[in-house]
Amino acid sequence: MDWLGDGVNGLLVIVRAVHFAATATTAGTLIFRAVVAEPASRSTPAAITVVRPQILAVAWVSLAIAVVSGVIWILLQAAAMSGLSLKEAMAGDVLSVVVNETQFGVVSEIRLVLAIILAGCLMVERFAPLRWSGLASALGLIAAIAWTGHAGSGLGELGVLQLAADVLHLIAAAAWLGGLVSLALLLTAARRHDALAWASVARDATRRFSTLGIVSVGTFLPTGRVNRGILVVSLRV
Repeated sequence: MDWLGDGVNGLLVIVRAVHFAATATTAGTLIFRAVVAEPASRSTPAAITVVRPQILAVAWVSLAIAVVSGVIWILLQAAAMSGLSLKEAMAGDVLSVVVNETQFGVVSEIRLVLAIILAGCLMVERFAPLRWSGLASALGLIAAIAWTGHAGSGLGELGVLQLAADVLHLIAAAAWLGGLVSLALLLTAARRHDALAWASVARDATRRFSTLGIVSVGTFLPTGRVNRGILVVSLRV
């Protein structure tokens, strides 16, 4: 037997985790730049000049991992939906059906378009309007994951509530967890530059990220409870 076919469910769990982590890091990095790094560096332009390329590099690497893992996710999902091995699912029409005739496939196509738009914005990110467009694309990329899971199949007002909670849950997780990498880069750069201006930037950035973390956790926890509660109710029905 094809060992990939036998272990497709286990691989799905791993690939989905990698994909979420990469997508969250992409979005969180750009959120961090917009609401933490750039505001904290206004009084010290040299700081953002140093940190911005590093943040941009994290965004690029994370986006690349997200795209590759997203493609693998689609392939594994096609095998899981069909009950075939990965090789058999790729060889037949199963992949085409999954991509074009299922909600998961359509959402994946939309997310791929968002990833392409984001890549384009990152390439010319020196223009402020395109930086905001890139941030919007990154938020859409992480938020759209909600439509690939249980929340995306809900009906009625309860389904809308679950979907909204899932979207907020994903964005909050990205803002907090994804921004940690960029915060570490900024603080590392501040330690390398022994100047009062850099110390001020690091202090202001830490304060702003702390506020962002409070808002994120304050959103993450209740939306997680809402999702769990709705899931329990749906299982009892």
